[in-house]
Amino acid sequence: VAAAVEAEEREVLERGRPLLDQLRAWTNRGVERWFATTQAPIRGASGEIVGLVAIARDVTSRERAEEALRQSEQRLRDQTRILNSILDSMGEGVVAVDRTGQFVMFNSQAQHILGAGARDVAPSQWAEVYGLYLPDQRTPVPVGQNALARAMAGEQSVETEVFVKNEVVR
Repeated sequence: VAAAVEAEEREVLERGRPLLDQLRAWTNRGVERWFATTQAPIRGASGEIVGLVAIARDVTSRERAEEALRQSEQRLRDQTRILNSILDSMGEGVVAVDRTGQFVMFNSQAQHILGAGARDVAPSQWAEVYGLYLPDQRTPVPVGQNALARAMAGEQSVETEVFVKNEVVR
């Protein structure tokens, strides 16, 4: 580590340009610590380099937090891939929405059943966009009778018979 630091210091002095936030690991007695160093030349009144200033900051906690975040993100990607694989292999259509009615899950079978994938439309437009009809097959499902919209409102889920008729599904 000392040789690398000395080489960087020589480079700063020779080139006259700072080295900013050089990140390096340092292990002492089996404990790894991370430091960010910044080195810059000190110039005299006439602009000549007369010295060097260096600052080292212990950024171990930041590096550990970033590594933990990377690992957590990888676990989430792996879990998402597995969940999507399971959902796409199911014979049932599965959709889920957030509190505002934005789709957060829409598996391939749901897309097949409805003839379209997730759309960025308000729940009041679902019947029109997806062609959702009451059992008489003429009346669009009112938002108040849509099981998903009712679940969004905190109501108990009930079985609802809905017919899908649109340009894709007839």
